[in-house]
Amino acid sequence: MFIYLDTMLWNEFCDEGVNAQMLMAALFAKNLHLVLGTEVIYELAKTFRTNPTRAQQLFAYLRSFTERGIPCTKDDPLILDCEAELALSGESNECDPFFRTTNYRNMQKEVDKLSRGVFDSRANQAVESRMQLAASERSAMNAQYRIPSALKARLSDIPVSGLETWLRKEVQRVGRKLLKERLRIRFPGWTERELTIVAKKLLASSRCHLSRAVVRADLYANWRTATGGSMSRDLLPDLDHVVTASYFDVYATMEAAQAKYAPLVLNRRRIVIYDGKIPVSEISSMTPCGEVQKTMQQC
Repeated sequence: MFIYLDTMLWNEFCDEGVNAQMLMAALFAKNLHLVLGTEVIYELAKTFRTNPTRAQQLFAYLRSFTERGIPCTKDDPLILDCEAELALSGESNECDPFFRTTNYRNMQKEVDKLSRGVFDSRANQAVESRMQLAASERSAMNAQYRIPSALKARLSDIPVSGLETWLRKEVQRVGRKLLKERLRIRFPGWTERELTIVAKKLLASSRCHLSRAVVRADLYANWRTATGGSMSRDLLPDLDHVVTASYFDVYATMEAAQAKYAPLVLNRRRIVIYDGKIPVSEISSMTPCGEVQKTMQQC
């Protein structure tokens, strides 16, 4: 069983000084494994811009896990690429969401560098690029729903209680189109027919977890922006975590607000919220069958 943690939980681990070796061993004894996401690495790296001392502390702590080989995910776009290429080729294999060999060693080197306080131009540019992309996507969606439209009116009529039903129907109605637009950016050389075939296969496959989660996340973001008037700054980063977690058994977060929408994106994954009442190190009290004992509350 794999447990994906969001960035706030990694901060909590660091603040409590949870021993990496002891925690990973305790979890391994129960066939549980923590997963580190590249979104976490990016969000921690952003801290260098505001609090370099804290950022170095966080990466020094994170290094105690990467040195012990904690599984680390690829970026969401790379996982989407993998799913799409397998769908196009017709192979029955499931996409491997983890970094392996060379890519894993490169990640370890980057974490080690940042743990020594070296936030060089390359790291800064990587952070800047992702910040600009998120800002651009947020700005575009806000602009789309800033003025009245038939689409905005239709979305605004959907109550919270009807979101799951609406999402299920909307995935069937426009999911293929949304996915094709993403694939068109990732694979500009593919023909319209190839894009259509792949999008159809991805949404029909129970193995293509990220593709299905991406479409649901896109739909939810549109509904949230249309009904709220604008998109909050933290929605897209939070959705990135949720989408990545589509490949894993448990998504764990400290963000209580995510209980409202994470289940809509991860409709077949367990989602737990850490309430802060007891030490986060007791995540090891989770049983192999996925039941939550004290430390986290299932939503």
